Amino acid sequence: MAIYMKKSLILVLAALIAVLATACGETDNTIANNKSAVIIQPTRKETAPTNGEKIKEEIVKKATKPNQSATEPTASAKAKKQKKKKKRKNTLPTQGDPNPNTNIQVTTAPNGSFDSSDLDFIFEGAYIYLNDDIEDAIAILGEDNGATELSKTKTEYEFDDVTVVTYEKNEKERVESITVLTDTIPTPKGAKVGMYGTQLRTVYGLPTKKSDTAYTYSIDNKSLVFNLENNIVTSYSYIMSH
Repeated sequence: MAIYMKKSLILVLAALIAVLATACGETDNTIANNKSAVIIQPTRKETAPTNGEKIKEEIVKKATKPNQSATEPTASAKAKKQKKKKKRKNTLPTQGDPNPNTNIQVTTAPNGSFDSSDLDFIFEGAYIYLNDDIEDAIAILGEDNGATELSKTKTEYEFDDVTVVTYEKNEKERVESITVLTDTIPTPKGAKVGMYGTQLRTVYGLPTKKSDTAYTYSIDNKSLVFNLENNIVTSYSYIMSH
């Protein structure tokens, strides 16, 4: 009987030990599982940021986004660039430059022109024509400052800043030339003493005859001559040849 009770007690103790072992095992598994959860949880936080971190990340992205206007021209900038290009295309070529539209070399004279009306001298709104009677010229220019006989048929009259040479025809003195010596009396087109000889081409075009000392524009037997010194107009004359 005593032996039987000892065996029963041993079985009960063994059962208790087994229960305790099982309980301890479950506790260890729970702790282990909790540790695993703790370890895994930060990993989930790194891959899935919170709302605050998302907002912060969006702010950083916006701050570091390249400026669109610096990398891509706006619509207004493109239109401005296109308009400027069109303006360059329509610019007229200057003399001697190739025409970009036709590839033809521009060799024509400047825009100036010369005709018979440019051979008429105007003084204070009144016309003095070559071959006029000297008395008509004096009535416009005023009393002369003196007269010099150049030959038996020619006389030079001096006025303020103007000289007139006459010749005799049918016993009358007629105007053969008129010379202007001042920059206060320009031609009707604005050419005057003191301007560059090369500027005359913009007023009257290419001269009929050109030298280092004169530009001559002629029609029939009448001429407008600009006298030069170092390419500067020193005087100009209306001259009639016989």
